[in-house]
Amino acid sequence: GDRSSLLITDGGGARWQPIEPLIGGTAAGTSQVVFFNASDGVVLGWDAQSVVPTIWHTFDGGQRWTAVVPGSS
Repeated sequence: GDRSSLLITDGGGARWQPIEPLIGGTAAGTSQVVFFNASDGVVLGWDAQSVVPTIWHTFDGGQRWTAVVPGSS
């Protein structure tokens, strides 16, 4: 959500825990999560450390995430 970190469940929704490292945070969260297949996905949101728009992507089903900050070099 807009004020929470990305959460994951492996118990059918009975238990939830934050992705490590945190994606989003209480000051700035995630606004959209999209998976194109079982492996490839993106998260749109705000970086918790610098509070800038950020896109995270995964190619392994969410085991590892890489952050991209648009407009940064």
